[in-house]
Amino acid sequence: MLDFLAQSLDGTSSPYSGMLLAEAQGIRQQPDAYIYHEHLEQFNEPVYFHEFVGHAARHGLRYLAEAEFGTMLGGELSPQVGQMLAKIAPDLLRREQFLDFLRNQTFRRTLLTHDSATLTRKVSPERIFGLRVSTYAQPVNPSPDEASSAPETFRTTMGGALTTGVSLTKAAMMVLVQHSPKAIGFEELCGLAQSRLGAPHSASVDDRNALASGLLQAYSAGVVGLHSTPSPFIIDPGAQPEVSALARLQAGRSTQVTNLRHEWITLDDDARRLLALLNGGRSRQEIASLVWPDVSAQAALEKLPPVLSRLAHQAFLIR
Repeated sequence: MLDFLAQSLDGTSSPYSGMLLAEAQGIRQQPDAYIYHEHLEQFNEPVYFHEFVGHAARHGLRYLAEAEFGTMLGGELSPQVGQMLAKIAPDLLRREQFLDFLRNQTFRRTLLTHDSATLTRKVSPERIFGLRVSTYAQPVNPSPDEASSAPETFRTTMGGALTTGVSLTKAAMMVLVQHSPKAIGFEELCGLAQSRLGAPHSASVDDRNALASGLLQAYSAGVVGLHSTPSPFIIDPGAQPEVSALARLQAGRSTQVTNLRHEWITLDDDARRLLALLNGGRSRQEIASLVWPDVSAQAALEKLPPVLSRLAHQAFLIR
């Protein structure tokens, strides 16, 4: 239907036709289950953000935040727009409503809390001390200069970017890149970053605070993730590698498999065949021979490590 409407307006160059074309293209890329759930649900009653907050209040709940923290900051807005927004929407709830208008935002991932809960709206860097940090980012410069004050940029495939000239922050980001996507505790991360800089002694209070500030900035930009629990996967495959039963089942049916970060990962043929065999009861030699039966045992064993390592860094391996 969207195609029909968009094609009927083709050549008119109207904003309406452009919107329909963009919507049709976006929906075409989504699986049927997403379209059914998000657009064709039996109970699907759109409301403005301020109306949603009102509904929640009637049930003893109030607004806490968005699950994607960076969306609350409006970092993509120009300074002029930010200043005007502060004038016309001085309080948090009104600001969130206007951000929906500015972005044409139709979906949210809103967190609520009980009315009786005590909220601290100020987010201080010290909050990161007790958390674990992970990243999917990569340095723009293949060989970043960690020791100097030269700025280096770390960027994700989703567009998040962090540019910093702070040596400890750069070193910490490189530790996270090498262990990606495993989450590392702040204290351990700080120590590993210090070691990369040739300073194995304990970080000073100022250094720890500076690193926490840099990581909070990276989190706000969508460059790192913050976690309260250890990662349920490993990135160093064992002698008898194992993935979840769900992943093995899905690999036998589709190219899209769910990893232990609850993400859909598209696998190539080699990775699918390999993943389906990782039940924790086979040696590497057995696995390699089953995945590549048309080559010698030695050649098959040599092909295994890069594919296995890729699966590990895609958060599939339990052991």
